[in-house]
Amino acid sequence: MLMFLFLAPLAASAQTADEIVAKSLAARGGIEKIKAVQSERISGSISFGPGADGPFVIELKRPLKLHMEVTLGGQRLVRVYDGKSKGWTVNPFAEDRNAQPMGAEN
Repeated sequence: MLMFLFLAPLAASAQTADEIVAKSLAARGGIEKIKAVQSERISGSISFGPGADGPFVIELKRPLKLHMEVTLGGQRLVRVYDGKSKGWTVNPFAEDRNAQPMGAEN
């Protein structure tokens, strides 16, 4: 019985997923404000292990456009997608280091 008294407040304060999403949207100014954002830039550092780390920049623009650069060991990997049907990549770690069209596996 004593355990029930400790757990009862937790059950009463539980939120549904819809309530959490609604609060998150409200904290960001509402769905209209989020939909008004047309571009985003994300940057930081990435690490794949010792000696394989470096900065990255990802730029996104509606609808579905992408420009990504990752620098590892002084080598820059680039991926670009036009938001429709064409994309290309430059991978300095691949056999052919020239710009290559992106396929389904990229």
